[in-house]
Amino acid sequence: MFKQIVEGMMKTNNTEAVIITHGGVIMTILSVFGLPQAKPFEWVMDNGFGYSVRINPMLWQRDMVAEVYQKIPKIIEN
Repeated sequence: MFKQIVEGMMKTNNTEAVIITHGGVIMTILSVFGLPQAKPFEWVMDNGFGYSVRINPMLWQRDMVAEVYQKIPKIIEN
């Protein structure tokens, strides 16, 4: 399903989306498509948290990967 979402966004030139889902689904998506590459348990996060990803169309078409660049919500330490 993630693959279809990404490809649909590329076809419609949509550059932003939010996927709200169970942590297990997030772990699976990122273990398959995420850069840096990591095992599913390495993508564990607390409830209410997730990750931001960036998809470069050329990189996606070549390797089907998404750059994971930030945990969300971003924790700001004082």
